[in-house]
Amino acid sequence: MYSVYKSHKFVLGLVLLLGITTHTVSAKECSSLQLKQTEIEGETYLSRIRLSNGLMLESEIKKYTSGLSTRTLRTGLIGGDELRTLNGSKLYYLEPGEHSVTVELWKKDDLEKYYTDFMRGTDSPKSPERLSTFRLRVEDNNAYQVVFSLDGQVTLSAEKSLCVLDNNYILGAITSKVDEIKSSEKLPPELEKRLRVVMNKLFDNVQPLGLINSEVSQYFGAVKDDNYKDKDGGVRLLSVLPFSLAHKLGLLSGDVIVSYGDPAYSNLTELLTALDYKKEMKLEVLRNSSLVALNMVYEPVVVPQVTYGRDKDDIQKTLIEGVEFDHELQFEYERLMLEITEYYRNKNYKGRLNIVRDNTLNEQFGLIGTLDKISGSKYSIVVDEVLPHSAAKAIGLKVGDIIVSVNDKVMNTQYITHINETLKNLAVGEEYTIAIERQGKSIALTEKFTASAFLSFNLIIELDSVDTYYANLASIKSVNKDVKDFTQLLRNSQGNRSSPTSSRISGKGPSSPWQSSNKRSGKESKSSGK
Repeated sequence: MYSVYKSHKFVLGLVLLLGITTHTVSAKECSSLQLKQTEIEGETYLSRIRLSNGLMLESEIKKYTSGLSTRTLRTGLIGGDELRTLNGSKLYYLEPGEHSVTVELWKKDDLEKYYTDFMRGTDSPKSPERLSTFRLRVEDNNAYQVVFSLDGQVTLSAEKSLCVLDNNYILGAITSKVDEIKSSEKLPPELEKRLRVVMNKLFDNVQPLGLINSEVSQYFGAVKDDNYKDKDGGVRLLSVLPFSLAHKLGLLSGDVIVSYGDPAYSNLTELLTALDYKKEMKLEVLRNSSLVALNMVYEPVVVPQVTYGRDKDDIQKTLIEGVEFDHELQFEYERLMLEITEYYRNKNYKGRLNIVRDNTLNEQFGLIGTLDKISGSKYSIVVDEVLPHSAAKAIGLKVGDIIVSVNDKVMNTQYITHINETLKNLAVGEEYTIAIERQGKSIALTEKFTASAFLSFNLIIELDSVDTYYANLASIKSVNKDVKDFTQLLRNSQGNRSSPTSSRISGKGPSSPWQSSNKRSGKESKSSGK
């Protein structure tokens, strides 16, 4: 797998400060959502909406992102809105249609302490236990109730009930033009293959149906040369990933970074931590023995929102839960989505892409390995990854296995073409044997060949979620102005009481963005294991 510099400034996704359009509508055009409290191991947990369709609620903006009611801010006492949240009786009103909702899960005592600290003008040490995202397809006049668990599971119930708004806000649904990409409209071959592999991994390793929220890419997008030594502390880059922040900045493989920002930060970690939207980002690099200044107005790399399932019926289900990745799969997924998004945007697609694929056979054997020299002219393949629903998986190969021979054909040269050809040319039903070493033991794996499978899927990519993200970030300055004005109003009306602090788009950076550039030192080349 690739190694990257990593920034966590946006790890919580779209924590934006722009409100959703809200309006009052007739009773037949809405439904209600109640986030029920729950007991977990003797603790009471409750929830509140943080984001709806990627945006903070307009009502929350009017409370200056504190989550407190106007009455509470004016009087310094916990009011009815907070009490309804604390006892799980607060209702949110939703327009019929699709809604992507991000919810904070709190311990009840922690949220009450958070409210109290905020009213006292102090920074609270309390924070949510987790964020959970889900997609809800809302119908007219339904009362929805949702309960969240610590592991992110969502339990939904609903019953028919007349929706009465009075003067409450209604959360608008997602509206999007749909461009459906038919199965026959393939991506470029390499991109198509990577999409099929990643979808197999999502079904096999994550969950068969899910929502992946729009968010800023966590990866700076360059690979550091750990073996490079420079007396002045320069950092040499082995490679720069396309569609990454490093690529947007203009970094190239071979560059040696010698200076971070102006005023200069001591390392990349400090620079990434200090970055705010539209702030100028500067680096100095040595390139071909010449000093080159690189700068850009900082805009994060945004990965679009995605919903996926095995078929159309899956995608149309009322509730679709959010997805959590391990780091390796998240990296692979992000790179793929950024490339696919760029491909279709260059073809002038907008709105919603619905990519549909049927079950099909895959010619690949289904392993990714590293060629390793044993001694003299003898080589082996160390298995780095076994793809789901593949022949490699069926025969029983595991990560870390050392392949010595296939059908008694040993690797006596650094070229492994003949091994790939042996695997590629196997006929369905043909028996074959792979000799391996596993944890110091010699094992022969024998199986009748079955072709790998690419599973069917229905994938929806919200292209406009990228533009929406940037539009909202661009509005942050006017929102901050409102917060500043309100802060002054508080000071004038409440004497010396400390004022609430405004939320920022930025967050803490990682303790160190540098990672090893060579997890397998001494290995020589990669095999796709066809």
